[in-house]
Amino acid sequence: MINQPKLNLACGSLRVDDYFGIDIIKTDAVDAVMDLQSYPWDIASDSAEEIICAHYVEHIPMDSLSPVLMKMIMYADSLGNLQDQLTMLANNPPKDGLIQFMEEIWRILKPGGKLYITCPHFNSEATWQDPTHRRAITESTFFYFNKQWRINSNLIHYPIETDFIVKFNGYQFFKGLENKSKEEKAFSIQHLTNFVAFIHFVITKPLTLTK
Repeated sequence: MINQPKLNLACGSLRVDDYFGIDIIKTDAVDAVMDLQSYPWDIASDSAEEIICAHYVEHIPMDSLSPVLMKMIMYADSLGNLQDQLTMLANNPPKDGLIQFMEEIWRILKPGGKLYITCPHFNSEATWQDPTHRRAITESTFFYFNKQWRINSNLIHYPIETDFIVKFNGYQFFKGLENKSKEEKAFSIQHLTNFVAFIHFVITKPLTLTK
């Protein structure tokens, strides 16, 4: 069971000093090999103070049912056992992959702990050029994981259990566009493709958890 204060999830080959690297394939930056799309993670609850996760959330598939079905079929020891598991699955289908990811982050972060996310902007070719990308992320996507935002948006019925403090933490522009005027940036962010390359979020688990 991993119990480290600083985690670098889906680190790939990028080692960050003082952070414990986790990914599905072993590289020089990976301290523990783990499939982050298989839940629960082998990480202790309320253990992490800081988590960085760069260029991963866009890879999380929307289809969270197929992997569960494959495991059931592979490991069922009898037809009767498989039928029982399929009945349970029909009554309790898996949540969307990003929801599962964020709820697992909620579990492993200490109160006051922070998650730093970097991902492509939805209106950037960086979102769509990679054939392993599975979803687009907007400036508002992670606000769905704040309870009051869901209430205000009449979405409290969504199957989400988290109540993060979410801060949109800025844009990273394509090279050569950083020095545009404030007015040009505001217009271009809203209307132009390939103006913003990446977006950043800081997501905090509150010190005091509400019921």
